[in-house]
Amino acid sequence: MFHSPCKSDPVNTVDRMSMQCTLVHLTGIIIDDNSPCVGVPHPGHYPLVQLALNHGKHVLCEKPFTMNAKEALVLMELAKEKKLFLMEAMWTRFLPIAKYISDLVKGGTLGDVRIV
Repeated sequence: MFHSPCKSDPVNTVDRMSMQCTLVHLTGIIIDDNSPCVGVPHPGHYPLVQLALNHGKHVLCEKPFTMNAKEALVLMELAKEKKLFLMEAMWTRFLPIAKYISDLVKGGTLGDVRIV
């Protein structure tokens, strides 16, 4: 269960005050922990990933990565600038079937593949 020093109702995490309190609590975790795993609503991804990158943390962010392309570009540039690993947690990319299909495409087995 999530424990917060904030005075808002911990059950009602939808209201703004609860979200702000949650982000304040998670800020400490991101700064202090070596490899935080943080589950937050989608709008919280951008500020928390940015915070983690600014504190020298590598980041694997659950999808959707950000709420829009502009935010994604900012985070990618920040990670590149700081030489940190940043990736959306699209786990299917690492399944054995993904490599198998990639090998089929590269080998021409499937013909002339134009879009994947």
